[in-house]
Amino acid sequence: MAKMHPEMAMSWLSHLEAMFWNNFLSETEVVNIGKTMINEDGVKGFHWGHDTFVSAVKQLGGIPEEKPYYNSYALCVTANMIYSDMAYSIAEDMGYKTPAEVPSERMALSCYRKAVAYLKDKDMNFHVRHYFKKRMYGEPSVM
Repeated sequence: MAKMHPEMAMSWLSHLEAMFWNNFLSETEVVNIGKTMINEDGVKGFHWGHDTFVSAVKQLGGIPEEKPYYNSYALCVTANMIYSDMAYSIAEDMGYKTPAEVPSERMALSCYRKAVAYLKDKDMNFHVRHYFKKRMYGEPSVM
């Protein structure tokens, strides 16, 4: 199947991989989610790309993947979701008027910490795959 339909094989593999994580997303799912995200300021797409965010997390002493809680794609999407929905309130909590005024490493660290809190919630109320289900497969969101 991998030779005849590599995209289908990758889809099945990502579904099997998800069984080992509480919060897992594949690269393809992340791309689809990114196409639908609209930030508070009206900008479409992710604030941080996957590789940029993972690099920032490592530089800040964070953990980009922590089994069984989350993989790096789930972390990146959740941090971008937090930025998308809360950047202005995060900036205000830090004493700034706009997100643009916040030093980028402080904003990244704040969103990273909040994302980890969501992804490792002991009540397990947040599931990134469920939250973004319609967006992952190109369906319009009603959230």
